[in-house]
Amino acid sequence: METQVIKDTVQRTCLQLQSKLRAAYLYNYAKAKGLLNNEDYKFPAHVPHLDGGTDKWGRNHKPVWPKLADLLLKNECLDAYGFMAFFFSNGNKYKKSHLCKQETVDAYKQSKQVGREVVLSILENDTELFIAACDKVKRWFPENSYEDVWKHVILAEDFQISPLFRYCVAYKQEFYTEADTLMPAALMQYLKNPTAYEQVWDMAIPQTLKDSLSFIHESTPASNVTNEDGLWVNLII
Repeated sequence: METQVIKDTVQRTCLQLQSKLRAAYLYNYAKAKGLLNNEDYKFPAHVPHLDGGTDKWGRNHKPVWPKLADLLLKNECLDAYGFMAFFFSNGNKYKKSHLCKQETVDAYKQSKQVGREVVLSILENDTELFIAACDKVKRWFPENSYEDVWKHVILAEDFQISPLFRYCVAYKQEFYTEADTLMPAALMQYLKNPTAYEQVWDMAIPQTLKDSLSFIHESTPASNVTNEDGLWVNLII
């Protein structure tokens, strides 16, 4: 069950990333060209040299988004818009050949370190919110056991506690049904910066999440997100 959830979430993350990368590229391209102030400008529905297909000169192209999404995912970079903003601000604009290079991703990672400070802040904030939420729910329902109170808090949407913290609590307390529900969202958060989360959250991160990285690093490149005619399929997930 957990293995399949990890595989499905990683695949869905990659597909979402491809869609976001395309949108971010077109936006930043239009911004660099000064097209955004033109009320008549419309983003192109299909760009053969980026989306795959045959261009007006009869040349065939493969989509760049699956390869780029796969590269970014393996490098723990899920911020499509941040990456494209960096790409267009560093002299690489309009050069497709630079998009899928490891050197470009390395430069981006160096320019934007999420770091231990942010992850530590999330942990401290989540801990305070969780304790306060449990106290509140216990006052509301004094007859409930602390186990029931914890289950209520980790699933309640009205408490601003991160999915990863909720999942870690559920897994540690062996609330496996609740943990299965929370895993997809928790995995999405964890994959944004696995190294930092493991350094700061340490033993709180279940091995199931750590194992998810193996599915990324051992996976084949992402499938082309195109239809049978080789045209880009817009993903709304």
